[in-house]
Amino acid sequence: MFNYIILDNNVYYLIFENVSQEEFNKYDKFLNLLYTSKINFKIFYDLTKLTMTDCTYCYQQIQIMKKYKELTKQYLDKSAILLTNTYVTNALELIFQNITPTSPNYVGNTKEDCLNFLLK
Repeated sequence: MFNYIILDNNVYYLIFENVSQEEFNKYDKFLNLLYTSKINFKIFYDLTKLTMTDCTYCYQQIQIMKKYKELTKQYLDKSAILLTNTYVTNALELIFQNITPTSPNYVGNTKEDCLNFLLK
């Protein structure tokens, strides 16, 4: 599942769980719409419900980050990633070894810490 909620101050709260190819494509389309709207925004990735199986999308996430790299520099002010799972943490480290974030990024294990980073 991929879903999102718009919070205050142009913060997009993205929730992932039991990701399928269809859901991943939905996420890619969402990012495309967000970037082509040409507004500055912040993203809060909630990855707390992902499992080891969901980590199979790491390569596709790397490709998405490469595809939107220039737009990310221009429009993504900050991002925060909420993690509580060792498998997902390892997958994120693998992603960041292949492509580093181009805007300020915070990885935390509480929702409050992530929101505080995004809203300050």
